[in-house]
Amino acid sequence: MKSPNLKKKYLEMLGESPFPTIVARKLGINKSTIYRWKKKDREFGYKAEEAIQKGRESMVDVVEGVAYAEAKKGNMQACRMILESNDKRYRKPRPVIPYDAPDERVDGIDITIHHTNSNPLEESKDSSEHEASQA
Repeated sequence: MKSPNLKKKYLEMLGESPFPTIVARKLGINKSTIYRWKKKDREFGYKAEEAIQKGRESMVDVVEGVAYAEAKKGNMQACRMILESNDKRYRKPRPVIPYDAPDERVDGIDITIHHTNSNPLEESKDSSEHEASQA
């Protein structure tokens, strides 16, 4: 199959299955070939990203359909997932970690926030201004 036809087939398959490595393998294409195509042809890169997004949306539709079917059968886990995903009243609150907290422990994970008074961007800006005033 010639490169333009192979690219087209790759994009079509990506729109159905958003897994670039798997699609490339099914078509007998090396991943490096895909990267080269993206590097040489920006439009192809954009189309590939659009196809991946389309494939993800399609996959979500399929999974939601399965979840609804399971919920109708009485699967409580599916019911919970559907309610939490679609209605704010059923969502579990997520822990809010305040920025100024020096040390916190969330779900068994130690989080330490180190505060600095310096901003690398500001330092860079200040040194540029200093160099300009020296000239």
